[in-house]
Amino acid sequence: MQQNTKSRIVISGASGFIGSTLAQSFIALGHEVVGLVRQPENMQENGVKYVQYAFENTEIPKVFQAGDIFIHCAYSNTTTSNVQSIQATKALLHLARKNGVKQCVFLSSIAATSHSGSSYSLEKSTLENAFQTEGDIIVRPGLVIGKGGLFYNTFRFMQRRGILPVFGNGKQIVHYIAIENLVEIIHYLLQQKVTGTFYAVQEKQSSYLDFYTAVGQKTQRKIRIIKLPYWLILLGVNTIGKMVKLPITKDSIKGLQQIPQLDESLLKQSVYPFHLKSLSEILDDFQG
Repeated sequence: MQQNTKSRIVISGASGFIGSTLAQSFIALGHEVVGLVRQPENMQENGVKYVQYAFENTEIPKVFQAGDIFIHCAYSNTTTSNVQSIQATKALLHLARKNGVKQCVFLSSIAATSHSGSSYSLEKSTLENAFQTEGDIIVRPGLVIGKGGLFYNTFRFMQRRGILPVFGNGKQIVHYIAIENLVEIIHYLLQQKVTGTFYAVQEKQSSYLDFYTAVGQKTQRKIRIIKLPYWLILLGVNTIGKMVKLPITKDSIKGLQQIPQLDESLLKQSVYPFHLKSLSEILDDFQG
């Protein structure tokens, strides 16, 4: 997608952390953006045309036009099961293709290949199969760092409570990417008119313990790291989580128990002609 060629882009989950950031990045370049959101009446006027859509909808709004780009960012943990969201996404994708969209992009996750048994990884893995057709792009980001999403919730929890529970021995590998770089990667892949599956991860990885130790050093208070076994973390989420809002869920804990090994062949094709921010650079910006 050349920057001087204006496109019409439909983004599902446009009220979320990644979806909203993507939407604004395309608006800034002069593209027309349609955002599918659960509650359009709550969205600010910012150049995006918002249309009501939720996975529970029995009817899909008629938003797709021939030549559109469809970017699927939506993920819901409010539905009773991921079966509903998988079926809804497939119906949305079918309608997009039927109406002649030019390209479909699926925001997946490195968790799609983790085999952890979490609802999140199962949904991403299943939907990758639906998007793996000629002309589609699948992007697998690591932990996305910015002022939103799972990382930001954990960061704020650390600041408020002054503690960070570490699962097991804390040696799990964390693959991460700055939100700005993730957006840049998606723009680049569209511009290059490529297809296939691509990672969006910083080359340098960290252990879970080292990663959040570095994050803790950027907070305004001393952070006490508490190493706990998985079963105790799960117990805490089941009990304390009912009284205090925690940055993690039972499903995310299950996902952390089995960090995926990245595919070397996909890593080789996931090389981009721009700088991917290190954790130190991201955190410097974060505090700025």
